[in-house]
Amino acid sequence: MNRTTIARHLAAFAIGLATAGATHAAPAWKLGPDGFGPLKIGMRFSEARRVAGKRLKPTPPPQGNPQCDQMLLPGHPGVSLMFVDGTLQRVDVYKAGIRTTRGIAPGDAVRKVRQAYPGLTATPHKYASGEQYLTLGPSSGHALRFQTNKGRIDRIYGGRWQEVQLVEGCF
Repeated sequence: MNRTTIARHLAAFAIGLATAGATHAAPAWKLGPDGFGPLKIGMRFSEARRVAGKRLKPTPPPQGNPQCDQMLLPGHPGVSLMFVDGTLQRVDVYKAGIRTTRGIAPGDAVRKVRQAYPGLTATPHKYASGEQYLTLGPSSGHALRFQTNKGRIDRIYGGRWQEVQLVEGCF
């Protein structure tokens, strides 16, 4: 076997490996009013831990609400989970590239959100003058909320209506 033949075989092998990895890659999880990927609003912590892995650990209760626990989702930078009384009630997304089921991500323009989600209700931001919360819902007790910052989406919350209204998370 000459060098050219060996090089061709190695190239074919490398392409095969790359293609196999691409075809078996898990789809990106999306945020909706009912959850984030396989993590569904209403799941008990133990169920969520089976999906997210053992690195998902409860944190000490915050001073404001001992029944509420917010934690980062291991393996998904820019995503946090809110559990109330041991049940998943809300998912927060705050990193560009993590999308809703309709393709919206933090960093997107407000006009893009309004196109993707007609009928949003706008309310003033609690702390930032001129900014808003754009809310879809409630539908079946769930909602999706987009927090604006300078004409762009800063943060997205999805989950149970009551928890989506909490501006300061568990506090």
